[in-house]
Amino acid sequence: MADQLAAAQSLAARLPGLLVEAERVASTVMQGSHGRRRSGSGDSFWQYRPFMPGDPVNRIDWRRSARSDRVSIRETEWEAAQTVVLWLDPASRLDWRSRAAPVTKRMRAQLLALAAGILLLRAGERVRLAGAELRNFQGRSAIERLAQAIPTYAFDLDAAVVPRHARLLLISDFLFELPEVAALIGPVAGLAPRPALVQVLDPAEAQLPYAGRIELRDAAGEHRELLRNASSAAETYALRFQAHQEGLRQVATHLGGTLVTCGTEEAASPALLAIWHALASQR
Repeated sequence: MADQLAAAQSLAARLPGLLVEAERVASTVMQGSHGRRRSGSGDSFWQYRPFMPGDPVNRIDWRRSARSDRVSIRETEWEAAQTVVLWLDPASRLDWRSRAAPVTKRMRAQLLALAAGILLLRAGERVRLAGAELRNFQGRSAIERLAQAIPTYAFDLDAAVVPRHARLLLISDFLFELPEVAALIGPVAGLAPRPALVQVLDPAEAQLPYAGRIELRDAAGEHRELLRNASSAAETYALRFQAHQEGLRQVATHLGGTLVTCGTEEAASPALLAIWHALASQR
């Protein structure tokens, strides 16, 4: 009980910092991107454009047209809210970090998840966390509740309720066998096509940085491998890693989706911008 209390207190202490950082990253991306806006039915003005053959006459803005030498159409912004289902891999692998990384993979994954959620909520979309417990968020007032939910939520993609025509945002290191990746994502991708796969990697996973005799083991400690000379294994490791990455891209492409890769030593903003564009292109 004492351990659970200490963990809860540690988590609560980190939440304000997570929210502040996510807000900062989201604001950086929002300033440089028009996001998911598009023409459609709605009340909010979006843009003027020249009248084209086939356009309804009742959409002509006669006042603006009278002040110029061309006829203009007034377009409104499409306001149909869409559900984006967010899954963050709960596996213990994400709690690891090397000495070269400032944060764990889970910390970076949570930051990207929350920052993406902030952008979506500000754009008027609905955010749903993937798991047995149905957690939905909508509206700008939901941002703080989302920040509180992400670090403690029991993410479970198998138990997720995915509305048809929703979008999927899946965050993991995806460092497991490719058939397992396809088996995990395939069933829900059938309901929500064109998923955005976000791969969070530690720099020591992208390139083996060790020398001499080392022992490699998985996060659970179940599988171990002794390397007598890590430097001599670096080339073989690089080839296997590149093959895995190519296979992962093929899995994403086969599902009609996009793969975004982010290193924990890198700034979060470029990855968030790539996520935002991937979601925008799915509209």
